[in-house]
Amino acid sequence: MSNRKGSVIAAVSFFLTAAASAGPSVEITSLAAPHGTAPREWLQRLDEAGAGSTRIVSGGSAEPRIEELGETPSGTPLVKVYAVLTREGQLVLPGSNGPERFRVTDGAKLKEYFNRLASRGAEAVTVPRGKYGLTEAEFTDLFTRLQTPLPKLPAGATLGDAVNAAERAARLKIEVDGAVREVLRTKSEVAATTEGLSVGTALAAVLKQEGLALRPEARAIGEPPVLTGGGRRDRFTPPVNTGGSPMILRVVALRDAKDPWPVGYKPEGTPTQTAPGLMEFLTVEVEGYTLAEAFEALGPRVKWQDKPLPMVWDQFVLRTNAINPATVEVRFPKKRTFYKSLLDNLASQARLGLDLRVDEAGTPFLWLTR
Repeated sequence: MSNRKGSVIAAVSFFLTAAASAGPSVEITSLAAPHGTAPREWLQRLDEAGAGSTRIVSGGSAEPRIEELGETPSGTPLVKVYAVLTREGQLVLPGSNGPERFRVTDGAKLKEYFNRLASRGAEAVTVPRGKYGLTEAEFTDLFTRLQTPLPKLPAGATLGDAVNAAERAARLKIEVDGAVREVLRTKSEVAATTEGLSVGTALAAVLKQEGLALRPEARAIGEPPVLTGGGRRDRFTPPVNTGGSPMILRVVALRDAKDPWPVGYKPEGTPTQTAPGLMEFLTVEVEGYTLAEAFEALGPRVKWQDKPLPMVWDQFVLRTNAINPATVEVRFPKKRTFYKSLLDNLASQARLGLDLRVDEAGTPFLWLTR
């Protein structure tokens, strides 16, 4: 009789619930032992992560999924998460590349998951992510915003002035690591040469002067920033001018940046197709000029769409390699050549290379670096 009674009890579906909160509701199908500690531990972890009402059952679906239920009057997505608690005590949630497993020690990761889910709905956690951890739609939105030209900066502008101008032009929030914030007071030596270039390329060039870089990310509204390099930043709340976009750019030390936003891109076409003015011929002799003087004299003569082709110096490379274009004397024997060959030759005399690149909008420029 007692054995029969025990089998009946074991067959009854059990469930535990957690108090409701404002986050997405969760229903967990448990494959774990009903009398173990895992179910109650996960109720606590989910509550700490920002989940809403949570229910653990033993007879639900063993396939993680998210059900979209519409929106609140304020536009916040309404979703319900169906998860699985494995026999090993891991929680399986829907992910961007199939089911995603969490351990009870993954509190920060779980909180990030529910922050994204609560603010942007199912696609925030289920759509595949690529470069910078962004979805294709997020990257396209970011790239489009960074195609906006960086406004002309006044004489004596600082790196901080460039950041502020870029933030307004691209309608993107830009955060700065506390560890590098003071560096933004430095006067920009690059800003004047980036006129006409897009925000992404121009700001990356301006910041690199002092060993800084840009790092894009998408963050759920209200999600605290991930601190790097001992820095401190404010919590992120999208300002009105971003249109509510969760996309942000972070200014970090170049040494801490993995795959930073680039200073332009290699053009798809040939130099003749990209910047025809570089391939125009001239008869020239250079004698008694420094590299800086030679480029200052030749620069206005190299045209792109009736304007001088931008020429941007990699000031970080110049400083770290003790190269001063204002003191390096250059020569070129009198002969007929084309501008690109001439400029390549002069730059090489200072141990520099001349890269033809294009910005996010396709505008060509010359990047003097190594």
